Amino acid sequence: MVAGPMSELSPSAAFSLEARPNGLILAEQAVFLLRRRGAPALFAYYIGTFPFVLGLLFFWSDMSRNPFGRWYCAPAAAGLALLFIWMKLWQVRFGWHLSAVLQADRTSPWTLGQWVAVAARQAGLQATGWIVLPLASLIMLPMGWAYAFYQNLTVMDGPQQKKLNALIAEAQGQAALLPGQNHLMLTVMTLFGLVVLANMVVFLILAPQLLQRLLGVETVFSLSGNHLLNTTFLVVACSLTYLCVDPIVKTAYVLRCYFGRARRTGEDIRHDLGRYAAVVVTVVIVLLNLGPPFAIAGPPPAVSVADPAPLMDAGHARRLDRAIDQVLQQRHFAWRLARETVADSPEMRPWLDRTVTWLVDSLSAVWRTVGNWLHQLWEWLTRWLPETDKQDDQPAGTWRGRVKTGLFLLGGALLVGMLGWLFRRLTLRRRRRTRRLHPPVVQPVDLTDESITARDLPADRWLSLAAEMLARDHLRRALRALYLAVLAVLADHGQLIIARHKTNRDYFAELTRRQRNAPELLALFDRCRQTYDRVWYGMHAVSAEQVARFKSCQERITDLVRSSV
Repeated sequence: MVAGPMSELSPSAAFSLEARPNGLILAEQAVFLLRRRGAPALFAYYIGTFPFVLGLLFFWSDMSRNPFGRWYCAPAAAGLALLFIWMKLWQVRFGWHLSAVLQADRTSPWTLGQWVAVAARQAGLQATGWIVLPLASLIMLPMGWAYAFYQNLTVMDGPQQKKLNALIAEAQGQAALLPGQNHLMLTVMTLFGLVVLANMVVFLILAPQLLQRLLGVETVFSLSGNHLLNTTFLVVACSLTYLCVDPIVKTAYVLRCYFGRARRTGEDIRHDLGRYAAVVVTVVIVLLNLGPPFAIAGPPPAVSVADPAPLMDAGHARRLDRAIDQVLQQRHFAWRLARETVADSPEMRPWLDRTVTWLVDSLSAVWRTVGNWLHQLWEWLTRWLPETDKQDDQPAGTWRGRVKTGLFLLGGALLVGMLGWLFRRLTLRRRRRTRRLHPPVVQPVDLTDESITARDLPADRWLSLAAEMLARDHLRRALRALYLAVLAVLADHGQLIIARHKTNRDYFAELTRRQRNAPELLALFDRCRQTYDRVWYGMHAVSAEQVARFKSCQERITDLVRSSV
């Protein structure tokens, strides 16, 4: 299907040139429809989607970093659920706009009752997608149908829907229609989404560095170096990718549902006929007003067969055909011609089309092979099943055959369960034996290594290491172990986030932001920090009394942190 002459055709005519477009053409038509007629629909889409994405980013960042996030997690999640319903409501409006464009209808404002009805339907149906879609992705096989079903629920809803059961049935029918087209389109969109995600990651990494190098603007990202690949960064990249790719996916499902309805109702043909009806009526009226064209001029002059001049000879006809072919082969007439059969050969097709076709054919071959194996397995099992006595017409004979079959299946299920239980017992026993024979080995930590951080060992392990260093009379190493124990305790209770690039002054500033109302804790930590910097980096002499005072500060900090939880 060629989507080029969109500007000269109505929407319905432009998208009804092919009754069964494949996934590549469907994706191309979706992009073209958004570019030419999708501005109002995109405006409605981003009105609903931007608040949810921003709320999701704030919720993710706040819940992963705020130590008090668990106290208001439930109200925040409820607010995020309301934003999700708001997003789905405006995505329905997005699909309704595009459907109106395809059907050449005028859009009208919704009433308050229609808004409430659509929001109630989407809240009840789309909430199940958070359970069904992850399960379908784990099983992998029904993922394409499940994803198409929930997309159809969004793009097929609107003020024209009156019953919930009708919407569900129609979405199921459209999801089951043309599965090859659906899976190919999802494959293309997945590859496109991965490319967009890679571009977003590169942009988010390079943009702060370019601002710092070219404009001298320092940001948190440029100061943190290469420590951007955390969960918040990945969620931001995925959210931007969703905002770029999801409108195209939903537009493709709008077109897919339009084609599916047209196969049953002839909706595209009806719109095409309606587009030409006014022109036909006008021409008929003009001809009737003018009267018969031959009423004045009389009949056309008869051509004598004996006169050879008006007749066209064979040579002139061949030259005319050759001239017509040469004109039609020019570039600006090529798009009006239908594709020839030779262009569909493997050598003339694009490499992406050939690759996707090869992938689909390979998966189909694998699916057929697995299906044959399952069929053979089923035939082998049915040969072992007890057969019902077909000669016995008594109900008791049929009942006994069913009981035998049920007992056979129950025995097979019990056998499979026992084998699974035995395999699990053997696996657990082997793991316990491996743990007893090979206990985990704690790697020794070199306190003189500047690359170690407080998160390399738990707090009690740092304290035992400090006691070991004191026994060996290594006072500087003992003081460093005590300081790392302080950092470990604060990090375990959510007061600090340990990072290799942070300095001790950064830790003090972070603790000041989090514990502004705890002056004793801040004073003790500042004293420990200054003592550690002076001894470890300033190479000042350290005595046993200083280590003892440092240990008392460490114990007091531990008590204050544990009592504040």
